Amino acid sequence: MRPDGTIDPASINDMIVTFILLKIGNAWRASEVNLVNVEKMDLPFSNPGQRPK
Repeated sequence: MRPDGTIDPASINDMIVTFILLKIGNAWRASEVNLVNVEKMDLPFSNPGQRPK
């Protein structure tokens, strides 16, 4: 997802997706869906494969 909210189908990045669900009768309906890009932090052990120095 680009910063302006559009999707770039040629790129892949990690995202966190959250849903707010409402139960109406016997059915669950999504009332809100949020997509957030995962920011990579350059801190010790914050990314897979990092090792202590």
